[in-house]
Amino acid sequence: MSKIKSLVTGGAGFIGSHLVESLSHLDHEVLVVDNFFTGKVENLIPTQDIEIIKGDIGEDKVLDSVSKFNPNLCFHLAAQSSVAVSVSDPALDIEYNLTQPKKLIDTLINTDCKRFLFTSSGGTIYGEPSVFPTSENDYGSEPLSQYGVSKKELNNYIISNFEKLNMNYSILNLANVYGPR
Repeated sequence: MSKIKSLVTGGAGFIGSHLVESLSHLDHEVLVVDNFFTGKVENLIPTQDIEIIKGDIGEDKVLDSVSKFNPNLCFHLAAQSSVAVSVSDPALDIEYNLTQPKKLIDTLINTDCKRFLFTSSGGTIYGEPSVFPTSENDYGSEPLSQYGVSKKELNNYIISNFEKLNMNYSILNLANVYGPR
């Protein structure tokens, strides 16, 4: 039986490197794509079943490598994650958090990828809460930063388009993740 092939974007980052480690222990063949702006190569434990590509997920050479790898699963964690950067350079935020992921999705449509798992941002996509303690239903409807807008827009894009793409998806709206590294 062949190994499950998993693509992890942002795989050298905090969450991504832990995921890559777990997938490796589960005997997955893993392709890591990271531009190493915030991720660190030392977060990755090299094994024969992990290939690392340095680059942005929207670059043609990276997308060609993704096509050749032909993943079964995609864990999309790569992002421009600084609210301050999103305020000072909203176009950059849109490029990394919306445009490039859409290019990745367009590439994955022509592969064996059957599930797209997206880690979004629970703390920024909902706006200000109206009740404390807060459930998802207690939040305002709109984000307050460009970062939140771009993350929410990709959530909406995935929800509205994946049903017709023959690919399952999960969106994880994470908040305040912590641990080793």
